[in-house]
Amino acid sequence: MNLHDLTDILVRAAGLPAGTDLTDDTRPLADAGVDSLAYLQLQAEIADEYGVELPDDSQQAGTFTDIVAFVNAGLTNRVTV
Repeated sequence: MNLHDLTDILVRAAGLPAGTDLTDDTRPLADAGVDSLAYLQLQAEIADEYGVELPDDSQQAGTFTDIVAFVNAGLTNRVTV
């Protein structure tokens, strides 16, 4: 996962406007317009697409970079059978 993938999910599932710029990836989610409902949508989409559960609290999720790192760590640590 990268910031482009995260942006696609946020636009498609969480209602962020197309063309949203996440290049300032150190911002908290709320600063880019991700409210609690949008975060719930983001959680569901990431769980469906990547099989990784984000923290329940968007403030614990941190920044956009933190989310990308969290998902990638979850993918790396996942055990396949």
